[in-house]
Amino acid sequence: MKNKQYYINAFDTFYDVCVKQARQEIIENDWTLVDAEELAWEIFEDTATSDPIIGYYIAYHKELALSTWQENTALIEMSEQDREIDKILKLLYS
Repeated sequence: MKNKQYYINAFDTFYDVCVKQARQEIIENDWTLVDAEELAWEIFEDTATSDPIIGYYIAYHKELALSTWQENTALIEMSEQDREIDKILKLLYS
């Protein structure tokens, strides 16, 4: 099984790609008022696969990753990706 550090690395790597993409879009479109970090988070939210999302919860919420995930998904109909994330976080924090 992949460990917590694997997922944190997946998040870090993917988020770096999002930041680079955001900066490139800002330059290409001459968006002088757009914040690169904000755009990077939008790109992350729209394109991240399960591993970077899991890494985000581990990196930012530490030992509360599972409970925070569960709070954030409590009122939504979970997608296949959401169920996969839920399963992995439960394995990592059980």
